Amino acid sequence: MQKVNCPTCNAQIGDSKYTSIYFSKLSNKEYKLYYCLNCGTKFWYPMKIIREVYEDDAITSYLMWHLDIKDELTKIRVLPFLKKFPLRKGKLLDIGCGNGEFLEHAKKLGFKIWGIDLDRKSIEVAKKRGLENLYPLFLEEFINIAKEKKLKFDVITFFAVFEHQDNPKKFIKQVKELLKEGGWIAGCVPNGERKVAKIQHKLYDWDYPPHHFTWWSRDALKIFFKMNGFKINIYDDEYFTTEDLVVLIESWLLGGISKLARRMLRRGIVKKGVSQEVRFANLSTQDLEKLNIKDLERLDILSRKKHIIKFLAIIRSVIFGPLAIFLKPYFNSTGKSLYFQGYLKV
Repeated sequence: MQKVNCPTCNAQIGDSKYTSIYFSKLSNKEYKLYYCLNCGTKFWYPMKIIREVYEDDAITSYLMWHLDIKDELTKIRVLPFLKKFPLRKGKLLDIGCGNGEFLEHAKKLGFKIWGIDLDRKSIEVAKKRGLENLYPLFLEEFINIAKEKKLKFDVITFFAVFEHQDNPKKFIKQVKELLKEGGWIAGCVPNGERKVAKIQHKLYDWDYPPHHFTWWSRDALKIFFKMNGFKINIYDDEYFTTEDLVVLIESWLLGGISKLARRMLRRGIVKKGVSQEVRFANLSTQDLEKLNIKDLERLDILSRKKHIIKFLAIIRSVIFGPLAIFLKPYFNSTGKSLYFQGYLKV
């Protein structure tokens, strides 16, 4: 019988011991979900990063970055770091820096900043912010540059990045190679034990391969970092607002108003080409609600379309708001994400 090795502890798992199967339209491949009894990691197999997934606009977060529109990921990154991280100076490398919003905050705090991301489009947006030391590279490629420049970092951050890695052991080994002795790391991953995981998995594909390859629990994270020489603290982080739950519940029960919104968008966009129209149509209802009139004008979306969508969102809140308020304590009994920070033991 063929064996599959756990990507974090290398334990062997029988090929037939998978718990679920997922077929990805992004990669046109089938993936199997495994659970490692030795370390508690859940992972999808086969594991292979596809760069084009991040440069495509099929996933809303990357589309927002490419259009230089702020999204919720930056808030997830900045707030726990500002509240909990003990350092405010030194050399900081942000792996998966996206459009550079977190690096802007880190620079204001007093850090000397570097950033890498395999998404070349996002790096170009980050450079337009006036940020320097940005590289559209994989981590192993950047290591060669760091060696040439004799760079070692006091802090390395990787927010919403670790779950994307197709070789976590190799990734953390490379992180250690770039850290100074006693250097710090910080990051976050989706909480694999969040109460809404099953609902989200039925509705969305962002937590599946080839986007995410690993699903992490608090215990699995502790085991992994301890095995690799880090002293780590882990915190439940990012909780649902009532508005978040209204959208989630309505989408779960009725399928969401995003399909209607996208049809309206397609009719409201000044057609400059099919590819641009498809990009804008990928913005969800929630994303549209965040845009201001200037954004809409820049994207050539008629502002009246947004007002209609907002009206539908108000109706949605009236209908599903009471249920969201009732369920909020249950859904927020665990955080949506796990924030971790710690240092490399010497």
